[in-house]
Amino acid sequence: FKVLPTQENLIHGTPVTLQEPGNMINMHLYALSTSGTMQVAVYDSETLTLLWQSEEIIPQKKGWMEIPVQEGDPSALKLEKGNYLLVWQTDHVSQGCAYHRRETPQAYIWEKDFDAFPSILPAEQKKNVPVEWNITLELKPE
Repeated sequence: FKVLPTQENLIHGTPVTLQEPGNMINMHLYALSTSGTMQVAVYDSETLTLLWQSEEIIPQKKGWMEIPVQEGDPSALKLEKGNYLLVWQTDHVSQGCAYHRRETPQAYIWEKDFDAFPSILPAEQKKNVPVEWNITLELKPE
């Protein structure tokens, strides 16, 4: 596996499986610094279709950030039981999301300049990486 010297200008995705449906309340991401701008989103993992994205975020501290669903587009999101990708991106070389190294690929990256997330992630450009990003989803069960 190629070790990336920077996390900027990449879309990073971690798969998650929801065992029950619910309404999205927040996303949580562990920011590595207060430098630069970040953005998070939720994609359907089968179709790679964008379901929700945050506004651009400037981290106020290193550590866990809480990103409310109503501060994104759309302002509410109901997720069914199933598989999703929690993704993030940054525009700064010193910024990133904390992660755990894994023996086998647990996450994905796509090369892309920092901008709004694409409506569909290109499947042919997906690269496996042996990490698990510290990004989570908070739901209110139905």
